[in-house]
Amino acid sequence: MQVAILFFQRYKFIFKKLRFSSVHLIKFFGKDSFVQVISALLLAVNVTYHFKMTDKALIFSILILIFGCSRTTDQTTDATIDNVETTDYNGQIEKYLETKRIEPTLILNNNERTIIEFLDNKIRWQENEKGIEITINGKTINTVDKITLNNVWGEGKDSVKFANYVSQVKLYEYQNLIGFMLTYVPCTGLGCGVNYQVWYDTKTESESYFGRFNTGFDLELYDFNNDNKVDYLSKTFNGRNATLIDTTLFEMFSQTEDGKFAKFRNDKGDSFWFKHIYSESDSIPDKFEEKWVDQIIEKR
Repeated sequence: MQVAILFFQRYKFIFKKLRFSSVHLIKFFGKDSFVQVISALLLAVNVTYHFKMTDKALIFSILILIFGCSRTTDQTTDATIDNVETTDYNGQIEKYLETKRIEPTLILNNNERTIIEFLDNKIRWQENEKGIEITINGKTINTVDKITLNNVWGEGKDSVKFANYVSQVKLYEYQNLIGFMLTYVPCTGLGCGVNYQVWYDTKTESESYFGRFNTGFDLELYDFNNDNKVDYLSKTFNGRNATLIDTTLFEMFSQTEDGKFAKFRNDKGDSFWFKHIYSESDSIPDKFEEKWVDQIIEKR
């Protein structure tokens, strides 16, 4: 941009004849296109003086470049806008998940309590140097050495020991499951986007651990295969790449006979997933990829 302004100052006598100012040109083209136009004008000046052309010839060359560049810029902008997709993938994903969600028996949002009692269940939890210790009807579990089943960020699983607070408890009485959402308080920076999900089977006393980063806070169970079996949907955040694109990977986990969750696979050994690829830039369209048991996104 500085080079462009210097050029304008050097040859402002020509622009005076044309009654143009740098402000006029910037408003006419926009900041980015202004720089491109000045670059083209540099070439025009070099050619003009190399062949010893007159100022009138130079002015004529500049006029052609100015209006030629403005026409090209307008055409490029229109093409970009026409190619931008406007599909609401987030909305359609949420709409689909709502049809598969299992309704919990009870939801308790914790308000600094360390003892929670509901129905025939008594839960006590505390934070110590070994992580969070949760006692459920006399059975104690600890997060100190627990690792998430899913990748939380990119290709990495996460240690649940980071959490220090039980923020929500959900009871699924008919499924014999109690869910705990664990967070870190008070949080700062990236830590505010981290949360963990612990599933405890009251019948088998087994535990399953999941984690999330920058993909929301929820503690939900589903029945994706319509087989009355419990499924869980994990999320993996694949951080922003060099082209400002983010990707969230969703994967299906199902409860096994021993009460634990494992990645769901069919008879061929295939797992099931879908991806939402998105950007904060309006000029980059969202994308959706899937290998799933149902059609999630409506065909246009």
